Amino acid sequence: MARVQSLFSSEFIASGLSVEFYKFIKLVTDSRSKVEEHSHVTEELSKLSVRMGLPDVSAVKACRDFALNVTVIIAHGDVLAQARMKDYLIRLLHCYMLGYDVDFGIIYAIMATQSGETPAQRRVGYIASNLFLKKNNELEIMLINTLQRDLKSNNYLDRCAALNAICYLDHPEIQDAMLDDVLASTNYPKQIVRRKSALALYCLYKRSTDLMERIDPVLRGGLMDKDISMVFASLQIWKEILNDQELVEQHEDLFSTFVNILRQILDKRIPRSYAYHGVLAPWAQVACLQILGEYIKYGVGSQQETYHLVCDCLVQVERKVDAAYAIILECIRLLGAMDSLLLESMISKTNNPFQILHGFLDSANHNLKYLGLLAFQAVDKSLWDEAWGNNNGDILIRALMDCRDDDTVVDKAIELLESIIDEALLRQMSEKIVEAINNMHSEAPLLQRRVSHWFINNVLKHTENTDVWVLKSLLDSLQASRKNLEDEYITDLCEKIRDEVEQEFESTELREYAVDHLYRLLKVHSQEEFPAAVIELAFWVLGEYSYLTTSPSSVEIMYQLQKWVMIVQEEDLQIYGLQAIKLCMERSRKWDSGLKKVLSTMKQSSIFEKQDLAREMLAMIEDADFEKVVQETLFPLTTSPTKLVANPNRPNRPTRFTSEQDAMATSSKSKNFEILGYMDGRPYEGERSSKLPSSTSAISDQNSFRNETSSRSFTFGNPNETSSSSIRSVRQGTNPTSVKKPVAAAESMISSLIALELEETVSSEDDNEADGQDNEVDLRPLSRSYTKSGSAMDTETFGHLWLEYPVEHKTKVKYGTHGEMSADTVGKTLSNQWGIELVQVINQEFIAAAANEAAVLLHGNVVRDQDNMVVVQATFRARKETDLNSFLRQTLHR
Repeated sequence: MARVQSLFSSEFIASGLSVEFYKFIKLVTDSRSKVEEHSHVTEELSKLSVRMGLPDVSAVKACRDFALNVTVIIAHGDVLAQARMKDYLIRLLHCYMLGYDVDFGIIYAIMATQSGETPAQRRVGYIASNLFLKKNNELEIMLINTLQRDLKSNNYLDRCAALNAICYLDHPEIQDAMLDDVLASTNYPKQIVRRKSALALYCLYKRSTDLMERIDPVLRGGLMDKDISMVFASLQIWKEILNDQELVEQHEDLFSTFVNILRQILDKRIPRSYAYHGVLAPWAQVACLQILGEYIKYGVGSQQETYHLVCDCLVQVERKVDAAYAIILECIRLLGAMDSLLLESMISKTNNPFQILHGFLDSANHNLKYLGLLAFQAVDKSLWDEAWGNNNGDILIRALMDCRDDDTVVDKAIELLESIIDEALLRQMSEKIVEAINNMHSEAPLLQRRVSHWFINNVLKHTENTDVWVLKSLLDSLQASRKNLEDEYITDLCEKIRDEVEQEFESTELREYAVDHLYRLLKVHSQEEFPAAVIELAFWVLGEYSYLTTSPSSVEIMYQLQKWVMIVQEEDLQIYGLQAIKLCMERSRKWDSGLKKVLSTMKQSSIFEKQDLAREMLAMIEDADFEKVVQETLFPLTTSPTKLVANPNRPNRPTRFTSEQDAMATSSKSKNFEILGYMDGRPYEGERSSKLPSSTSAISDQNSFRNETSSRSFTFGNPNETSSSSIRSVRQGTNPTSVKKPVAAAESMISSLIALELEETVSSEDDNEADGQDNEVDLRPLSRSYTKSGSAMDTETFGHLWLEYPVEHKTKVKYGTHGEMSADTVGKTLSNQWGIELVQVINQEFIAAAANEAAVLLHGNVVRDQDNMVVVQATFRARKETDLNSFLRQTLHR
């Protein structure tokens, strides 16, 4: 039913095409693959090749009945054959547009132009001939008589079809035979025939420029035609012809004609039907402006008259859109072609035609901004407005930064910058260009590569001597580009920087700046996001010339080097880093306290060079002449998995304790415990272990503490926020393994410290006896350590005390919605508020002790809750419950 309805559609009935044609189009459009399409088209071409070669059929009576409308077509065999031939040619046209070979149909197309009974049939033959016949095909000669016949026809449709064919058929004999007939058609009464005749003359002129003398009067007459459409068609032809200085000078008298045509449009003396979005004949205006631009370019015509005409044109389109933008662009280009001294004398602050570009150059629309840049390109630099930054390229840099993800706008801005760039301008805008390069990293990496290449190459091109600015520009662009540049290009650039630094003899400015810049690069970044050549350059500079700077100190430089030695994965880079650290140690006679752990790891490498370096540096550490420095570091090192981070709740190798409970119970000297506490201000009894007997003793002041804290909760950072707390009191019992297992999420850092401490104690007993000195546990490569003068608290002492202290209290402290998530910042803030001293910070956890003889210990874990609030999960331990109560009372009142 749907197929029948489609056959009854008005479009199909009006087309006059067969049902077979409809079926073929349906099969091709419904094809799901190229193979299926190829099979349908090949089958159709095979059918057509057979049917188009059949002899004419005798008189046939055909009847088609469509529902209520009955159309009876009675025709002779030749008429029906021509109708079928039209249908076959249209199918061939469809196959040709799909890319299939239809050369067998050329002869039938030519026959259709000669024997077609109707203009429509002959037109289909012309269209097929235009498409199927290639240049200088000998079969084109067969069309000469047909074209001459149709050019003399009284039917204007036949003339239009023949004129269209002349524009496409390229054969020398056709050109000679058709010229007179085409010239005669220019006087035909209908304007459509005159337009097509002018276009056919232009096509013949392109094939043979010697025809200019014969067609020149006709084309001139087209500009004076009584029909405005013929005038506009002639404008397009003259725009293509007047592209040579000789031709422009030969037709100097036509300058006033083009001015009059444009003035006629501006004065609205043309029909309103030519208006487009409120602009009269926009494409005709564009053609006139382009033609006048050719005259001004070769010094023909009055520039002053043209200036006033262009200003009037800009006034009319200033507030228009769409096609008006094309007119504005051509007006600015025409003004740019004029003499700059003349323009300066005619332009004033109140009457400046270039001010119309402000809206385009400042537009957030990338298309309008690109149009503004195209017009800006045509303006002489001496005529740049102050708002554009005069000659310092500010407007171009703004375009570069605003459209950093649009390669078309960026490429045009770079092209314009290239035309005005010099060393002074490059020095002035280098920081903004580097900022734009940095912003392109995530949005347009390929575009960032092109801009980086352009900037680096121009820095090297326009500077003869390398100074601090050159070095800064090169290093900044490398840092902003990260890994987007080619490895070979980066390697060559780093080698050039290294050579320039090495060849500096008169001063040390380059070396000092290189040390400071590359130190900041390693300090700020903690991920391997730079090419290996840049990291190698940083290692070499810091190793060779770190002595030239006092800030940062040599120890700080060594810490950054040791951090990056553990970050990078390439063996060569690690060797370069160790060599740099070794050079720094030899000069400063100092070593960072975290270096020993790094060297122990490197000592186990399979690379012999790395092993040798690690052994030599370990021997230097053992030398008494080298001073160990424990500094307050700012960044935790991201290292390969160690005992602390790989399994934070258990040591890697067996110890004398089989579980955490055994370790805690042993250090508690086999005391019995009972766990009680508070939750949300209400008393509760915690879950008791199956091995835990009930306790018979109590702490005397526990009830007073419950009464005071039963309705309180801790809040920090936002007084309107509350959080629940829980208290756990440890009492003496009878079971040596009766400690309740802490929650793993809150105790991961403490468990790691305890496990490491106990393991280190076992593994170092023999070494202590042999060496006579304690083995030191140094976690600085993974953490931050804080010690005050006069305080003997360290991680070892903290671990022993944590196991010995029996009283525990847990709570949650809300730090605030917008608080920083860093455990370093949170720990320092709490230390100031609560009067505690930080012992160590690891990732998002920290440990601290009360300042009053370490009576209370604290472990904090910084997390975010379901409301995205920064919360500190705090666990307190104390020797006595009175110490804990006293500390908590003071904390609650602060």
